[in-house]
Amino acid sequence: MTRRSIGCALVASSLGVVLLAGGPVACGRGSAPVPTRQAGDLVQPIAEAALPAPVLAAVRQHPHAKLVRASHVVRGTKSWYDLTLTGTRKTRMIVEADGHVVSFE
Repeated sequence: MTRRSIGCALVASSLGVVLLAGGPVACGRGSAPVPTRQAGDLVQPIAEAALPAPVLAAVRQHPHAKLVRASHVVRGTKSWYDLTLTGTRKTRMIVEADGHVVSFE
């Protein structure tokens, strides 16, 4: 059996069968759901210069990515940065303040 990783989804092929995880796949820390905006979320637009260094480092891991828009989203005690990018196939990145990429789609 051949196994290889494509992003966060795992492809396992045996006898010509390819298995892919269905739906959005969360990267890293377990299988936490990808946060989506809901009514009641506090959403603040934020300038690139005001982003924390770990968040900018996550964006700069992709050399052709250009930051178009950034928002700081707060829901209760949780917060994350919702980033819109150009120059890559994937255009939306959700990053925690410590630089952990929750979703890149």
